[in-house]
Amino acid sequence: MKRNKLLYITTLFILFSLLFACKKDKTTTSVSTEQTNTTKKTYKPIVIRGTSNDKKALEFFNILNYSYLYGTNHKGQNKRVYDSVYNNTLDSIEKPQIIELMSFGDDFYNTRVLVSPGDSIKFSTEKGHLQFLGKNASHYNFYTALDSLQLKWPTFKNNIKQYKDSCSYVYNAKKLFYESYIKNNVVSNDFKSLVSQEIEYEYLYNLMAPRNIKSECSVSYFNNTESVFSTLNKPKNLKSEEIFNPKKYFNNVTIADFKKPELINNDYFKRSLTDFIRHYFVTYDYLDYSEKTFTKEKNFIEKNLDGELKHFAISRLIYDYYEKGFGNSKTNVDILNKVINEYKPLLKNASYVNELTAIQEKTKLLNLELPSIVLDEKLLTIKGYTIQLKDILKQSEGKIKVIDFWASWCGPCITEIKKSSNFKNNLSKKQPINWIYISIDENQKQWLQKSKTLESKLESKQQYLLLNSKYPKLLKYLRIETIPRYSIINKNNEIMLENAPRPSDSINFKRIINKIVSTK
Repeated sequence: MKRNKLLYITTLFILFSLLFACKKDKTTTSVSTEQTNTTKKTYKPIVIRGTSNDKKALEFFNILNYSYLYGTNHKGQNKRVYDSVYNNTLDSIEKPQIIELMSFGDDFYNTRVLVSPGDSIKFSTEKGHLQFLGKNASHYNFYTALDSLQLKWPTFKNNIKQYKDSCSYVYNAKKLFYESYIKNNVVSNDFKSLVSQEIEYEYLYNLMAPRNIKSECSVSYFNNTESVFSTLNKPKNLKSEEIFNPKKYFNNVTIADFKKPELINNDYFKRSLTDFIRHYFVTYDYLDYSEKTFTKEKNFIEKNLDGELKHFAISRLIYDYYEKGFGNSKTNVDILNKVINEYKPLLKNASYVNELTAIQEKTKLLNLELPSIVLDEKLLTIKGYTIQLKDILKQSEGKIKVIDFWASWCGPCITEIKKSSNFKNNLSKKQPINWIYISIDENQKQWLQKSKTLESKLESKQQYLLLNSKYPKLLKYLRIETIPRYSIINKNNEIMLENAPRPSDSINFKRIINKIVSTK
């Protein structure tokens, strides 16, 4: 299990690119990755070669594939970097699709390209941009040229009409550029279809998820994934004289506009499909991620979608609800597993199967007590002495324990600690709950320094460092692969959630704690 700085930096660069491109706010730092293989298919490989004087950019060159349940690094690469030359071969790309190329060296490089099986792509770096050569260079250079126009999606500032007008301006400008580009460049029909529709669904996504969440790392804002309805339900975000008409706002969009299985590998299409089902077609209200809303969304999907689209939407439903804490009781974990067992045999996409299998494995921990081998795990206290996990839990006897797994080098972890400090303090005053911070740092000095810096935000004195950094039994047992991560243990030391929502998701987090407290 690698948890060094280089791994974090690589992952953080991915996260920044997701952040700046207005993608789903799913910022985590990788600890380890496991991927099971299903039936292996063979397609013509895509060869990518590049040169750059920026050697770090080549070393940390990432390729994001959106055919998975969530966009992540392409699986199936044969990457080699020698001196100033980058060589990579991608397999398992079955048909033309838009992928994202991104790296961070002396400059930040980020763009999208349309690729097809058998492509041979050559690139070079220049002043923070990627330039492409090759047989289908016009397919690769479109987004670089579009980005040069610096068309920025607007920030929502409590005026929904103005926000839509600004989004429409950006959308129309992108459309005009696209139309000019296809007139002046030789492109395929696949390019015309996939690129034009990505522009359309990127627009829809920005309408559904207004950009009003301030980035902790820059002056930019990113999309509010709780939807426009959640945003406008807050009184300060809608002027009293405004009347919000969803049908008009979304340009009369219907579920029929999403019956396009040919776009199943398109990032903005998939995001828009999920959000429109959950927040527009099914409900406008704030989601409580309950059995009622889970069933309602499932029924809508089954009634309105077929084939791959249905399989994707159901898989995302299961994954998203589990991430929000659905599955932390005997009743809803049975419902969750029943749907997984129903759909998993039908799924053809390996990443969907892998994600659902992982959820099933994690749900097996519900109501289990930590085994002795885990309870005997040794940790280091902030004062420098060794303590076993069982003694740490004993200090919180009779209380709910929330374990916050973090590290000094994990930016998202630190952001979350700062953001949720007040909420955690207030919740601790109302409920019998203790916050336990466990760092996975390998460098004790860096852990101590960062803990000192965060002293005012780390309201708990229960701060510890894992000593067995190479074979941590606690991380393995709870299947912790990314941080920040939050596990909830009840007063009887039974696991309630091995992967709880972030405390900054205060409504859902509080709901879960209240439910645990009320359960006898």
